[in-house]
Amino acid sequence: MGGTQTLFSGARPNRGGMGRFRDGRIGAALLVHVTANALSPTRAEVTHDGVLHIHLQHTPTDEQELNESLVNYLAYILALPPESIEVVAGHHAKGKVVAFYDVSPVEMEKRLARHFGSDRTPTIW
Repeated sequence: MGGTQTLFSGARPNRGGMGRFRDGRIGAALLVHVTANALSPTRAEVTHDGVLHIHLQHTPTDEQELNESLVNYLAYILALPPESIEVVAGHHAKGKVVAFYDVSPVEMEKRLARHFGSDRTPTIW
C-alpha cells in the first residue's frame, strides 16, 4: 500500500476527537489571502492567479477573531450561512484555505460569478 492518501474533497474536521477521520461532507474550497487593518473599506478582489484577496478594515485582537471576521464577510458576499464556512488551513497565516460545506463547486462558481463577474472568479479546489 505505501504512501498516504488524502481524501479532503470538502471533508470537515471531526469535532468528536476521532483524530484523522473526517465526516466527508461535500463542498468546495478556496485559497484566500487576507489583509487585516486595511485603510480602505472591507472589499474582495481576485488576483491574476485566481486567489481571492480580502482586505478587512477591521483590526482583530487575535487570529481567531480575524478568521471569524473572514468567515462572516464571505458568508455575507456569497449569501451562505456562516456555519457552512470554515478556515481549514492557515489559521495563523495571511494565506488561508477556506472550505464551504454543503454547496457544490458548481454552485460556488455561480455565487462567485454573481459577485465578481464571470471573467474574474477565484479558482475553486
